[in-house]
Amino acid sequence: MFAEKPAIHRFPGAMAGRVQELAAHVAEDYGGDASRLWREAPDGAELRKRISGLPGFGEMKVKALGSVLAKRFGGTLSADLGTDGSALLGTLREASAEVQRLYDEREYGKALREIMLLADRVNEYVDQNKPWELAKQAGSDARLQDVCSTCIEAFRLLTIYLKPVLPALAAQVEAFLKVGPLRFTDAGRLLGGHAIGAYNHLMQRVDPKLLDALFEPPPVEAPKPGGEDLAPTITIDDFAKVDLRLAKIVDAALVGGVDTLCGSVLYGFASLGLVSATPCRPFDVARDGLSLGEAGGFAVLERGSPGNATPQLRGYGESSDAHHMSAPHPEGLGARIAMQQALQRAGVAAGKIDYLNLHGTATPANDAIEARAVAALFPDTLHASSTKGWTGHTLGAAGIVESVFALIALEDGLLPGTLNSAAADPACGPQVRFDNAERPLRYAMNNSFGFGGNNCSLLFEAGA
Repeated sequence: MFAEKPAIHRFPGAMAGRVQELAAHVAEDYGGDASRLWREAPDGAELRKRISGLPGFGEMKVKALGSVLAKRFGGTLSADLGTDGSALLGTLREASAEVQRLYDEREYGKALREIMLLADRVNEYVDQNKPWELAKQAGSDARLQDVCSTCIEAFRLLTIYLKPVLPALAAQVEAFLKVGPLRFTDAGRLLGGHAIGAYNHLMQRVDPKLLDALFEPPPVEAPKPGGEDLAPTITIDDFAKVDLRLAKIVDAALVGGVDTLCGSVLYGFASLGLVSATPCRPFDVARDGLSLGEAGGFAVLERGSPGNATPQLRGYGESSDAHHMSAPHPEGLGARIAMQQALQRAGVAAGKIDYLNLHGTATPANDAIEARAVAALFPDTLHASSTKGWTGHTLGAAGIVESVFALIALEDGLLPGTLNSAAADPACGPQVRFDNAERPLRYAMNNSFGFGGNNCSLLFEAGA
């Protein structure tokens, strides 16, 4: 429950942002009970300008199934479903309590993963029953209506579970199904004998312009709840981005970064007093600044499959402590949150991590603070190092470059040390290693931090 003057609890992502209006809305309309917000909120169209796809459920499938029902059966859903269809819907309905519990406990990432697994079951049912072939076979009308009805019922159940994060989609589905506002309590019944409406295509191919609109909610005057300071949070638009990735809207994504040296970069870092006159020595007791580098790199992320022999991205964490424009939080709060989230999303204990590629720029304050955050999370046995002695700080390319270091470590079993560093800083903890080591690895992580308190951690697993 929220207090009378609410403080928003930390969402996954811990990104400070525009949530005052949400806090006031929860307090005013739902008695401070966040769980009621996720169960009972109206469609919230103001939070999404448009959604152009149903996560996990293939494009065009719903359109085709709805059209078959409309043309051949007057839009009426079958009241007598087959054994396999009833079993599928039973599985989906039984998941209602678990999905609702995850929402109530603010485990939004876990809730969406649970829903995606359910959507995969529906896809399997469609592929096994091949309604497009049934439509061509004489004497198959009863089975065809059964299969199409099962899929539409499943579509409705998935939408109920997704409504808290995709309210605009839910509003469209409610109109299509000719039903009132979908609620979790509706998962306990089916619509057998009900006639659905005319089908409007919900499953359009994703248009980047539509996604831009989705990520930027229309500006509103935020009520000022006052009282307690807000805890770190993830904003509505950032959660939408996470949801889209989980939703399998895209099959692959191109990721990467590039940064080149130029006068403004060189003079800017020099003016901050951050550049060393000698090659950088991360975590060395005598370190006195960074070395600038330039680089570029890109990678293709593809949806994984069981038994894949290639390394897998298992978890990620993002945070923004917004402590200072160019200095990190003195206790490493944002760094620690990012690493914790990566571990939690991957479901991997800190003690299982074999190698951590540190941000490690070799500036006195940054290295000490990152080491403090690492020591608070990981056992002394962790092998952690900075590879910036080889590359310099490549700025916007550091994330991709050092992810490659982590992936090479997984592939070759070579844990890099920290080049140029010789005398360990006692304040930096035993996790920081200066010498290379060799042994088989299963999990590796990479930290990348930036100005403004922006922090990201990635967790990789070696291929099967």
